Amino acid sequence: MVDEAFADCYPQISLAKHAHLSALVILRSMGKFFGLAGVRLGFVLTCAEILTPLQHWCNPWQINHPAQWIGTQALRDRDWQTGQRRRIAQHSAHMQEMLGDFFPAAHIGDAGLFLTLSDPSVSLYHRFIEFAKAQVLLRYGRSNAGEWLRFALPGDNLAAFQQRLEFILRTTT
Repeated sequence: MVDEAFADCYPQISLAKHAHLSALVILRSMGKFFGLAGVRLGFVLTCAEILTPLQHWCNPWQINHPAQWIGTQALRDRDWQTGQRRRIAQHSAHMQEMLGDFFPAAHIGDAGLFLTLSDPSVSLYHRFIEFAKAQVLLRYGRSNAGEWLRFALPGDNLAAFQQRLEFILRTTT
């Protein structure tokens, strides 16, 4: 089972072309890349032998008509998808540069709609608390490799986010 909720940012990584293989189940969502979380629309890609029993569990009215219509329009709008991928790539590159300026020893991983920063030279938990006090919500985590912070890409007002980020990082210790 593969969750491809973020695969629309990078369609080349999708396993959808292999969905016909037995034992492969791919879950997709309209909530992340398309920004349609409120529509509550997702789907499964798999082979017929797995799909048929799944269809018996779900009646045809599980997803309301407006959600089906909105999802269909979003999936058909290839120009918007191309523009969205371009915008995400630009915002991601800009944020990576910005974060790199403040965390020069950091490794910054790009996952499309968010960046994950790890930096063994600073206490990321301390930074996480500073951001929370400034009402910037991030995700903090620890793994065997160390601490990490996850930054979601801001909306279209990247300049305002940059100013806020700079202010927080320059005014806290």
